[in-house]
Amino acid sequence: MRLRLTEKQLEFALSGLKQANKLRKGATFGYERYQVVGTDFYIDGLTPPQIAKKHGVSAVYIRKVLAKIDENFQRNLEKHDLEIMVSLVKRDRRDELNDEI
Repeated sequence: MRLRLTEKQLEFALSGLKQANKLRKGATFGYERYQVVGTDFYIDGLTPPQIAKKHGVSAVYIRKVLAKIDENFQRNLEKHDLEIMVSLVKRDRRDELNDEI
């Protein structure tokens, strides 16, 4: 999975996760759409261990951040897809009614 995050978005995600750990509540992350490229992910061309070294945290921690971002993104995507499907079903039913008349 390839996540395209800017440096600021990564810092925001890291601070959000740190706050969530302190407060034991969910965190909101800033993210952009990402492209799936095999099973690897990169942020600004860096791998999780490189990002971890740069920010002075563990690679496991970075992977947790990315997993949380991905989980939120997938949840939002599924919700969006569901809304689209519901609107299509409504539209189809209207078309059927119009055909009968």
